[in-house]
Parts: sequence; structure tokens; C-alpha cells
Amino acid sequence: MEGLTHLHEEILSRHLDECKPTIVHRNLKTKNILLKHDLTACISDFGVAVGLQDGKLCGAVHTRVDTSRYLAPEVLDGSIDYSRCTSVDMYACGLVLWELASRCTAQLGAVPEYRLPFEEEFGQHPSYEEIVECVVIKRLRPAFKDNWKKSHPGLRDLCQTIQKCWAHNAEKRISAASLYEQCNQLQVSRNEAQWSRWSLNEQIESDEEIGTVHNRKLTKQFLLIYLCLICITNYFLFI
Repeated sequence: MEGLTHLHEEILSRHLDECKPTIVHRNLKTKNILLKHDLTACISDFGVAVGLQDGKLCGAVHTRVDTSRYLAPEVLDGSIDYSRCTSVDMYACGLVLWELASRCTAQLGAVPEYRLPFEEEFGQHPSYEEIVECVVIKRLRPAFKDNWKKSHPGLRDLCQTIQKCWAHNAEKRISAASLYEQCNQLQVSRNEAQWSRWSLNEQIESDEEIGTVHNRKLTKQFLLIYLCLICITNYFLFI
């Protein structure tokens, strides 16, 4: 998310070498997201990317995009406004997040096999017309499984964030910067939950240790009382 936020950010400066236009990838999908050796994600393949500066295109627009399943509704129906087209990346990002959620181990039950967006509806090779009918006319999106929202609170929040990414109205989609912030909040919540579980386990272990020590003291006291009773009994037997 940090990389997409950087791409969408326009940097203005008096020095030309410090300026950066807004860059819209326009072909964001899982195959164009690479992983480094430390599992850091990197966005690749900028063949159809466009630049925007002051709301104006910085060059020609290549209309050919290989994968139709990740195209936003306004791209599919031709109503896109290229002066504000960062939202097409956010739509595609929502589909990528859905793919991640579908394989999340926090969901209840067994983790299903990996599927592409709309693969369940149209298979691995949907036609352009099928995607248009599904996304533009019927306004459908890949389905959330019932157990996702009943699982971990973080997974439930992620589903809500995904819906903000792929909203039909481009202007209502979440920005990359807001998405990055929300993902950070999810990470903070996850860390807090882990800390709470760790603290609870530590408290339980501490209580168990205290209980063990206390039981040992009681055992010693009972042994002393038992020995005293034996001594008193023997004394009276020999009188």
C-alpha cells in the first residue's frame, strides 16, 4: 500500500528534479506484484501507466490492457475521466485484497484453494463481454464467504475496506493514502490483540506459579500437622 500511495502522490517543488507527477498504474493485479526475499511487495510492469500533473495527462494513453477482470467499471464502459483516474487502481487493489482475504488463515474452517476474482463465476478465462455484464450492468463483485465476517475482527474490517476500494462510483472509492492508513490500523489492532493474548497467558502462568507455591506451602503444613497427630497418638498409646 505504501508503494501505491507513493505512485498516486503528486510532489511539487521549485526544483524540477524533485518533482513527481501522479502515476496511475492502470494494470494492477497479483501477477504484477512481486515479492522480494524479505517478502516486501513491489509493484511492477508500468507498460500502460500514465502520469498526471495538475489534473492533466503527461503523455499518450495506451488503451490496451491484457486482463479485463481487474478493470474498473468506468474503464469497461468507456466513461473514465483521465484527469481523476487513480480510482481505477483502487478498484483493482480491492480485487487483490479480496484474493489475499480468500487465503487468510484467520477465517473459520479450512482455507480454500486459490481462485482469481470472478473465477468461480466465469472460470479462468472470462470474455470481455462477461466481465462487462457482471461488473458494469449487474454491479457484482467477488463474493465474501460467510465465515470471513464471522472470523477474526481484522478479517471482518478488511472486508469492509475492500468494499470501499471497489465501489461502483469512482468518486466514492477510498484513496491509496487512506487505504494505507487503514491497513496500518489493522496491523496495530493485530499487534494489540497479540499483546493482550501474551499478557493474559503471562498472567495465567503467573497465577499458576503462585498457585503451585501456595499448594506446596499447604502440603508442608499438612505434613507437619499429620506428623504432630501421629506423635500425640503414640504418646497416648504408651501412657
